[in-house]
Amino acid sequence: MTVTREAVDRTSSLVPTPAVVAHRGASGHRPEHTLDAYRTAIRMGVDDIELDLVATRDGVLVARHDLELSTTTDVADRPGLAHLRRTLVVDGAEQHGWFVQDLTLPELKTLAARERMPGTRPGSAVHDGAEGVPTLTEVLAMVGAESLRRGRQVGVTLELKHAAHHDAAGLPRDRLTSDELDRIDEYADGLGAHTSLVLPRDPDGAIGAPSSLVRDAHRRGLTVHAWTVRAENRFLPTNLRRGSAPDALGDMAGEVRALLAAGVDAVITDHPDEALAVVREVQGTALHRRTLVP
Repeated sequence: MTVTREAVDRTSSLVPTPAVVAHRGASGHRPEHTLDAYRTAIRMGVDDIELDLVATRDGVLVARHDLELSTTTDVADRPGLAHLRRTLVVDGAEQHGWFVQDLTLPELKTLAARERMPGTRPGSAVHDGAEGVPTLTEVLAMVGAESLRRGRQVGVTLELKHAAHHDAAGLPRDRLTSDELDRIDEYADGLGAHTSLVLPRDPDGAIGAPSSLVRDAHRRGLTVHAWTVRAENRFLPTNLRRGSAPDALGDMAGEVRALLAAGVDAVITDHPDEALAVVREVQGTALHRRTLVP
């Protein structure tokens, strides 16, 4: 798919410059939800960092996407915690392992973070073991310090994971109806939409024209944050992949351009450096065109 600059220039975002949000930090470059991942994203220039929150046994909110810990920490290598391994039903699915809710904060603080997909992201996996699991308080303190150091405010997007109402909402995965957008407008200023809701994929997995979602949301004054944009072929639309290797880097910039052309107000991504480059390119092109108008 080719997105022309003319198409990008006609974006109808509600904000002057669409934001780039670092998904779990710069998680394409560092193990997710570590202070290093967040700092790396801030150094790259992101507008916001996104973090998921779960609670320990003693009620402390910590930055993890999953309740189960073995895919992103070295908990399985800790003999002293072996007795906590069990089976638990999470959001209707049976899982086996070690769960945040069974560990106190001191126990959790003994763990080291690991890359979730070491085969896909070996460059991130070299940082395994360098950091632990941060609390929300630690993340907010770091963001405050980095904002002060860099002379700009870095935003924080929070998501409380595995809340029962997520299942009860029952929103469809392929589209949002007008009535559903009206209900969202009653309690929210914006919505987070999977990229496939903005750029539907055909039966072959390719993207083409955008849906009406962004336009319909903007008519209600709702912003749209599109998630999650990743650089590897396995995550990209088929017409933006490069070669056949699933873990090779594809044309992520093409997906970001298409999302900006559709008018999204923010792109949530594992690779914020690439998204930021596209936003700068698009904004630079728009400014250049404005200066040429007599």
